[in-house]
Amino acid sequence: MRNLGSELRLALRSLAKSPGFTSVAILTLALGVGGNAVIFSLVDGVLLRGVPFPKADRLVVVESTTANHSPADFLDFQAENRSFEGLAGYAIMRRNLSGRGEPERIRIASGSPELFEVLQPTVALGRVWTAADAEDERLVVLSHGYWQRRFGGDPAALGQVLVLDDEPARVIGVLDPGQAFPESAELFQLGRQGLPEPPFDLGENLRGVRGLHYFRVLGRLAPGVSLETADQEMAALAVALEEAYPDANEGRTLTIRTLQESRFGDLRVPLLVLQGAVVLVLLVAGANVANLLLVRANRRRSEAALRRALGASRFQLFRQGFVEAQMLALAGGLAGLMLAFWGLDLVLALVPADLPGVERVSLSSRVIVSVFALVWLVGSAFSLLPFFGGVSPGESFSRGGRATESRRSQRLRRGLVVAEIACALALVLGAGLLIRSLERLQAVDPGFRTEGVLTASLALPQVRYPGEQEPLKFFEPLLERLGSLPGVESAAGVTMLPLGGSSMGFGFRPEDGAFAPGTRMPAAVYQAVTQDYFRVLGIPLIEGRTFNSRDGAGAPSVVVVNRTLAERFFPGRSARGRRLTFDDESTDEAEWSTIVGVVGDVRHRTLDKTPGPQIYGAFRQDTWTFFSLVLRTSHSAEELAPVLRRTVAELDPVQPISAVRELDEVVSASAADPRFRTLILGLFAGLALVLAAVGIFGVVAYSVSQRTRELGIRQVVGVEPGDVLRLIVAEGARLVVAGVALGAAAGLALAHLFRQLLFGIAPSDPLTFVAVPALLAAVTLGASYLAARRAMAVPPTVALRQD
Repeated sequence: MRNLGSELRLALRSLAKSPGFTSVAILTLALGVGGNAVIFSLVDGVLLRGVPFPKADRLVVVESTTANHSPADFLDFQAENRSFEGLAGYAIMRRNLSGRGEPERIRIASGSPELFEVLQPTVALGRVWTAADAEDERLVVLSHGYWQRRFGGDPAALGQVLVLDDEPARVIGVLDPGQAFPESAELFQLGRQGLPEPPFDLGENLRGVRGLHYFRVLGRLAPGVSLETADQEMAALAVALEEAYPDANEGRTLTIRTLQESRFGDLRVPLLVLQGAVVLVLLVAGANVANLLLVRANRRRSEAALRRALGASRFQLFRQGFVEAQMLALAGGLAGLMLAFWGLDLVLALVPADLPGVERVSLSSRVIVSVFALVWLVGSAFSLLPFFGGVSPGESFSRGGRATESRRSQRLRRGLVVAEIACALALVLGAGLLIRSLERLQAVDPGFRTEGVLTASLALPQVRYPGEQEPLKFFEPLLERLGSLPGVESAAGVTMLPLGGSSMGFGFRPEDGAFAPGTRMPAAVYQAVTQDYFRVLGIPLIEGRTFNSRDGAGAPSVVVVNRTLAERFFPGRSARGRRLTFDDESTDEAEWSTIVGVVGDVRHRTLDKTPGPQIYGAFRQDTWTFFSLVLRTSHSAEELAPVLRRTVAELDPVQPISAVRELDEVVSASAADPRFRTLILGLFAGLALVLAAVGIFGVVAYSVSQRTRELGIRQVVGVEPGDVLRLIVAEGARLVVAGVALGAAAGLALAHLFRQLLFGIAPSDPLTFVAVPALLAAVTLGASYLAARRAMAVPPTVALRQD
């Protein structure tokens, strides 16, 4: 222990004598370690921790080709399965909450009675509902976050009655932090008829509904039942349901996935790409520090040779180097954690708000332990490197004590520089591909004009606005008032905003169209819109007309379709005047709608998906209780939001309005995931590029310092300075060429691993694979040139006096 103490003191004195070396090494390591800590916190919180429920590996999701399930199918799942302890359903929707402070629109999960029996969450207050609870009373459970936000964490929230869409609901419990599932739900409401409630009132017995798929199903496997067994059972049940109910279940399959895989499986590749990126940054940083240590060891070779001649063992010399390297690594790790505390807040501010599991992301004890394990490995590796380039004491003395470098050390240092150039290039290539992909995505024409358009969302309680015409008594006066506001050019409405994250898909049959009778109904995105909707959004009219004031209740049913539907189902002829129905062809009394116009395609779901068939209905003929406003205005959201709320309150004092924002913001939010990946990877790629440039500057500068006398002689005997400069730069160029060749091959291999993240470009995009290596070569060669110019600034007379 006494020897260890003396080694620590000696190492501290040695590092303190070289503050420049020590500071650069610690900062370089801190950047690499901090980046790894931040991204590993994301990976740990989202991918590695799993869902926070007991025996989470037994929790599964029943998935289908239509993603969601119908009430009658769900009841068959419960009755016919033998693989589950329990099956539960839940539906996500938004509801109006009033009666306590300002009315607001909140996100709720309506669950079947078995939901919490399947999940088995823990509670902070009260209890959760069970299958034994009566359905004659509305029961709700609050998420911990909503309890804190709305009630300030007051225990008196228990037992309070909230008003959800004009219906009273009693609070019976508050979940513990992190126990809400889905995480986005702020409140959980017990459904009726033993089922999750649909987003709109069907006005009928839900238990017999089979064609409407609106909720998800999860289950807990019974003891001893494997995932494969449950999957086989549900696959067989899907076949039986298709045979029994072909109209509603044709082509539907059922598969079982773990809840962890279902929730986070799509995030695995993006997060692992980011984790791989910061590992490359750490490798580049490590190579830089390793080069610094090799230079330092070379300059101390005379000291080491003297200690060896005086009787110090090789182990003692190794131990001293090991202690110094570990102290550097430890200091770099601590500095990296300090950077990570700041960097994690920055990254979380950039993370898309709907990222599952983001609330669990933190610098946890597991992350900190992993960081220090990484630091120990890095320090151990650093302590070994100088011994690969060492020489014997006799060799050092024979050279007069000069710190000349062995060929083995030179090869090792150059190899490290080649490796860091290759790692940096692979990383910058990945960032370049994502940047090009994001450019292509953002250049996509959504099919409508976004500038100068403001949006907001409303939903009317069906209890207060029953029937088809009652919502019109609110919406039409609202649009009239909003359209007359100063600075508002026009106002319109649509059931679901394009690129807003929600959509409705309806099956339809065209009359006398290119569609084979007897086959499954095709599906189209359906929107009910007001007559000025197409004009407000600038959606082009291709044929016919859009809606007008005559398209109301009692008038013949009319629709507008998009170009894709018209060309696919009415090829080579006009779609105007043709008819389509949303009823199955077997129905004798099918209701037909006439196509009065064709408009341009709109990217409704995402920017990266080609638009499919789209149908627009007249809102006055097909009235819904939920509604998104679109206003063409010269005002910003901040300016108009108070006016919108006041106007709505004048018509209905307890009606909330939400999501007031510019349409540009809506479109931008639809690309939040690729933008986040590109930004983070770009930041790390830029850091790696800077570290690579610093590395080649250092290796060339040190190599030149070893040849100072030689270069002085060359200048004295008449060699032109330009020739000497080219000689030095050529040494750096050889390293750059080798690094670029290796990095391009590695970058191409890595690009194919995350090709699913790219849009509009190939993993081997020629422009990226030409421009990025050229950029990196220019940067690193520039660093080499600067190092050479610095050496050429030494006068020959001074160089000749170098010993």
